[in-house]
Amino acid sequence: MHYMFFISISCGVVLCSFIWAYLPDPRGLDWAHREAFLQIHARESAGLPLLDPNLVDPAKIELPSDEELGDTRIII
Repeated sequence: MHYMFFISISCGVVLCSFIWAYLPDPRGLDWAHREAFLQIHARESAGLPLLDPNLVDPAKIELPSDEELGDTRIII
């Protein structure tokens, strides 16, 4: 009984933690970090800012007029 308890608990914990530690990343966080560093390096090498201020073309954005806004509070 003591031997089986030791084997099942001790080895089970060790093996489960070993398997859990070496599983592939299911959410893809490693890939996301690597891709972010590659994008940052590419933009810095090209002399571009890290974030483009005109990510969306300003000509395509339609803002509401003052009449449509009325008394809506605008927080910037």
